[in-house]
Amino acid sequence: MHKSTFDEEQLENLLKNMPKVKDNQNPEVLFAKVSSRLEEEKKNEVKRNDFKKIPKKKAWILPTLASIAAIIIISLVLPSFLHEQDMATEETNKKANEQKSLIAKKPEEPENFTMMAEEGPMARMAFDGGASHLISDLPEDQEFITVAVPDGNAQFVVPISFIVPKGGEMTNLERIETIKEHLHEEEWGLSSYILENVKFSEEQIDNNTKKLIIDVPENHPYGNGSAMEVIFLSTVKEMAKQLRVSVVEFRTGGKPGVMLGNYGELKALDLEKDKSKGLYYIFQPNGLIQKYLVPFTKEIEFPEALEDMKLPIEIDLQQIKPAIPESIQFKGVDIDQNTNHAVIEFAKGTTLTNDETNLLMVEAILMTAKEYGVKSVEFKNVNAEFIGPYNMQESILVPLAVNPMPY
Repeated sequence: MHKSTFDEEQLENLLKNMPKVKDNQNPEVLFAKVSSRLEEEKKNEVKRNDFKKIPKKKAWILPTLASIAAIIIISLVLPSFLHEQDMATEETNKKANEQKSLIAKKPEEPENFTMMAEEGPMARMAFDGGASHLISDLPEDQEFITVAVPDGNAQFVVPISFIVPKGGEMTNLERIETIKEHLHEEEWGLSSYILENVKFSEEQIDNNTKKLIIDVPENHPYGNGSAMEVIFLSTVKEMAKQLRVSVVEFRTGGKPGVMLGNYGELKALDLEKDKSKGLYYIFQPNGLIQKYLVPFTKEIEFPEALEDMKLPIEIDLQQIKPAIPESIQFKGVDIDQNTNHAVIEFAKGTTLTNDETNLLMVEAILMTAKEYGVKSVEFKNVNAEFIGPYNMQESILVPLAVNPMPY
């Protein structure tokens, strides 16, 4: 047992916690005893005068005796008290060690990932077999809005989605114009939203279609280099897709057209004629554990798209990774044009596990399939029953949006 020392406060607390002593004598009997003792003292007063040579009992003797008695009692009680304290400490440590042992015996969990920046104030969402980078379903009173934000190096765009209340007096266009209030680009490892000083409006073409009008300021930066032009047009296309319009008209300071270096004067975009499709890859900003699914456009067919998604993107090999591992082989990839249903069959012997790598692959495939007009995807020859929230033994509806963030 280790040596213990006590200060005055600890000693006082220890004495307070000692057992209470209760005198059970009858008060009347006690009073009689005291009275008798006083009478006896009076009778002996003369005798005490005769013995003046004998020194009187000094006042400090009783307190000293009381202190000695207290020390004796403490010396008897303290070892037992300390022993109980040590036993309690040992029991606590034993339970803690048992808890650690139980934790250590749990099966190894998949690699964690989050929807938020590692050092930012946003809450982190660890992978638990059900976390997702997609919005697949919404209550009837909610809807989503997606905007495109440049990556940290302003080389490509990252679609960011928000779940918002449905209805109200605001139009979708007005919502998109105010969405910048909910952007935390720096925390998310991204650059600033580039359409801050742009005016938006919609105009009816006929009974069924509208066009989006984008009016940029005269000193706009969107023609300053090919990267900025690509980001500008990608951002506009994402907005048009969000608003479900196929025609975009450009203006500069209220006048028709916008000057872009590699395009010259661009007056309009007809998105129905655009044959390029977005192939989704994994983007992880440097220094963050947060991951995004981002599209890079190509004009290829869906089966070839899945093969291309195994190859690296030359823009930034460090931050952008293929969504489909090179080891994954497909036996067949088909789309039924009548039902917009895709069937993707993995090669025999393919083993998929319920982890983040395979979840990101499945979600990237679902988002890419959506680019090709697919409504549902069926995976065949999959050994895993579930990957994340997806039942791999059933047809899966393509998602509504990608990269959800708190609104």
